[in-house]
Parts: sequence; C-alpha cells; structure tokens
Amino acid sequence: MRIKSRVRRVSAGRERFGGGRSLGCEDLSSAASPSLPACVAASVIRSRRYPPRACPSGGGLEDRAGVTVKCSECAVGHPGSPVSRWPSTHLPNATATVRHFRTEFVGAKEVIVITRRHLIHAATAVVASAGACASHAGETSPPGGKSEKTPRAHRKAGKTLLILGGTGFIGPHLTSAAQQHGWTVTHFNRGKAAKGGIADVETLIGDRNGDLAALRNRRFDAVIDDSGYVPKYVRASSALLAPNVGYYLFVSSISAYANFATPNDEYTSALGQLNDPEGETVTGETYGPMKVLCERYVRDALGERSCVVRPGYIVGPLDSTDRFTYWPVRASQGGEMLAPGTASDPVEYIDVRDLTEWMVSLIEHRTSGVFNAVTPPHRYTMGNVISTSLAASPKAGTRVTWVSGDFLINRLGEDGAELPPWSPLRGDTAALGLVLSKRAEAAGLRYRPLETTVRDTLQWFESLPAERRSKQRLLLTSQREAELLAAWHSSSEGRTESSSPGKRVPAVSDYGGHLPRPGGNDSP
Repeated sequence: MRIKSRVRRVSAGRERFGGGRSLGCEDLSSAASPSLPACVAASVIRSRRYPPRACPSGGGLEDRAGVTVKCSECAVGHPGSPVSRWPSTHLPNATATVRHFRTEFVGAKEVIVITRRHLIHAATAVVASAGACASHAGETSPPGGKSEKTPRAHRKAGKTLLILGGTGFIGPHLTSAAQQHGWTVTHFNRGKAAKGGIADVETLIGDRNGDLAALRNRRFDAVIDDSGYVPKYVRASSALLAPNVGYYLFVSSISAYANFATPNDEYTSALGQLNDPEGETVTGETYGPMKVLCERYVRDALGERSCVVRPGYIVGPLDSTDRFTYWPVRASQGGEMLAPGTASDPVEYIDVRDLTEWMVSLIEHRTSGVFNAVTPPHRYTMGNVISTSLAASPKAGTRVTWVSGDFLINRLGEDGAELPPWSPLRGDTAALGLVLSKRAEAAGLRYRPLETTVRDTLQWFESLPAERRSKQRLLLTSQREAELLAAWHSSSEGRTESSSPGKRVPAVSDYGGHLPRPGGNDSP
C-alpha cells in the first residue's frame, strides 16, 4: 500500500494535517492503493462528543472511533452508525488504530483532524478488513452486539427498491430520487392512479387490503411503505415481506403523538392509543393512533432492519391537498388577504423533495430508528410563510390583515380554525409548530429555503390545467374570507388592531433565515 505524498483538496471541506496540508474526508479511501478490494470503502464517522454515549438508535454504546470500514456488498454499517454494531471481523484493527483524532469546524463544515501516522494505520486497517468482509457479507449486528443473518435478498449486490404505493403525492418524488441514486424501482398498487404504468418502473398490481399475491417470493433490497394506514394490513404486508427484504422504511406521521400541548420528541413523548386494533375506518381521531400501531407491527416484523419516519405537513409540487399551496396562490390574487394568528407564530412543514431525498439516503445507509421529519423548531413562522408568498407575486398588490387565533376559533370552531401550517397556539395544538427534529438532522435531513418551496409550489400550481386550478381545495373560500375580514374589522379587537401602528410582516432574510425564539433569544 502506498499513501499519496501529496494530499489533494476536496469540496467536502479542508482538514489540516501534518505540515499544514489539506486533507478531505474522502482522502482516506483515495489514499489506499488501486488494489484495494472493490467491496471495501473508507467511511468517516464524525464525532462531536467524547467519551462513548448511548446509541441514538436505542440500546448499546456508541464507540467514538473516527474511521470504520463499509462493505458495499453486504451494506453492513453506515456513516454515523455505532461502531459496536459492526461484526468485529469486519474491523480487525480499525477501532484500535484511529482513536487519535479530533473534530473541528471550518465555516459550516465539520472536519476531522488526524495525524499522518494514524491515517496510514487506518488505511492499513481498511485493506486488512477486506478478507473478513467476504466471509461475513450476510451478517449485521443489532444493538447489544449479537449478530443476525439477513435475508438472502440483502446479500445480493444490487439496489432494488419496492415502493408500496408509488403514485399520488410522495410516490413520484420518491421514485425519481431513488432512480437518480441508481435504484431499480418497483411499485405495488392497484393500478388505478397510473393505469398505463410509469416509465422505467415495474408495477405489481394488487391491493394491500387483502391481495398481496404479487409480492409473494419477490425479493428486494429495500421497501418504502408510504401507503400504510390500516394496522392489520400493514401487519400482513410487513410480515410477508420480512424474510425477503433487507430493510423496510415506514412513512408514519407526527399525528402519532397523543397531543401537541408541548414539543414532541421521538422517544419520550406519549403516543396515541387505538381502541380497536382491527378497525379499518380512518378518521381525524383514529388516523394518528392507527399509524402508531402500524409502526409497531413493522418494528415487530423487521426489528433493526426497519425505520419509521414521522413527517409533519408535507408540502411542495404535486400536493393534492392544496393546504400549503393556498398561501402562495392566494397571495398572487391581490386584494385583502386574511392571515391567521400573529406573524411570530411558529410553524413547521417538510418539502416533499427534501423528505424523499432523505428517505433514499436512509435506505442506502440502512439507518434504523424513529425520526420526526419537519423543519427545525423556530426556524420559520407564519409571518415567514405570508411574506415569502407575497414576495413570489410582487405585482399582485396583496394586502395582509392578521386576525387573532381566538377570533378564528370563535367563528370557525377548534378544527375549522386550523389553517395549515398554522394552528392555534393553545390547548392540544399549542406546540404543533415546535416538534423536535434533531434526530433527523443528525441522520442527514437537510432543508431547502422556504423561498424555493413557495416559488416552486406556485409555479407547479399555475402550470396545472384550468379545470384543476378551478377545483383548488381552499382553506378559505373567497366568500368566507371576506365575511371573516368584515366581522374582524367591525369587532372591538379588530378596530383596536386597525388603529394601532402597522407592523411589517417579517421576512426570512430579516433574521438570517430564521426568526428569534419567543422571548427574544435567537435560534440557530
């Protein structure tokens, strides 16, 4: 093995090492000789804390070694995963040779500082691990250190993905993201939404509510279930697929939480309870608890080979609910526009493209755990949504009138007053816009700017046929909006607001992309 005498710079960031030269994260693998076996690649696990801590996926301790080896044949381990979950035979020397490093930040990039001597030792460990990878390509190690055999489908070299659904809103974005990352995609659905099929996608016709025949004896590297609502049917599909798939990602919802009176996180917040586990009727009251039981059935069937993603309001192009779409479209129409609550009320959402690209990353890394998929708390407010929508149609001349949440509740009721992504800041919805997202961010979830989401959503809607646009699902019809505004202006509260000095709607750029926390403290 030969270490390159001159270390190149890479776009992933610069790391100081030895005589002031720059070392990029990818250089560990490039430092090895061309004879390095194809099934071995260097992967850097970044650490901000030392010593070991509890594994974020639950159970076990996380070894803070800086470099591990990833076998692409068996896909054991992934960047950011606990080293202790890797079979020891995969890492004969790595954890012993590369503890001598530290992490720093260069701008917004986290980098690893390591000596040349320990870099050489780490590269040596990479090659030493190659032989072990071949004989253990079918093993993984769950928290606790016990290895288990994975299905034969997972041992094959390939990237085959089954999407249970594949059409509608999430499906097309998910299919596109997966194909761009080299996955061969198969859909399983009833064949009604896309009767002619989708180009470059195999479609298996069936119905998860009883007809799973097309899935029997089919093997896939990964499954993404974005159409699971009824627990007993999710139980049937996950149990059927478990022996023949390597990994199963279930798309749940933040509605799984019992309430939103306080900010919810994945492992300490109370979940909804379902009275009838065999029920099939999805309502506003049963939707969340049914998702909870669906999650449980998936975890029971696949254990650490599964992942649960709980998105908030999913927004962006192809959104047939028209909830988030309402705001940029309404802002483009001019006149007086009702805005709910106050400009500082926190809101959360997730752009469908950010969500699906991240889910593809999760299946590629076989990431296990439960994750809330929303924008970070305090990053955006309803004022940001309104101001960005206005900016997308600057010639419309739309005027904004903020109407208090209490007034809307009195006029529309508790449920009617929810105007997504905004909800009244009281009772069980007081913290709906403050769901915690740190675990998802640590697992790689990234967010495009709100301005991009608003602009693209408006452009998509305007590109639709006139018939579809005329059938937009409005949060407020023009008549209802006018009635509420008239009532507001004639109320004592509305007259008080009208007589007070006007307040400019805050823009995202005013605070470097985020607004201050309630109380004035800035949030990163």
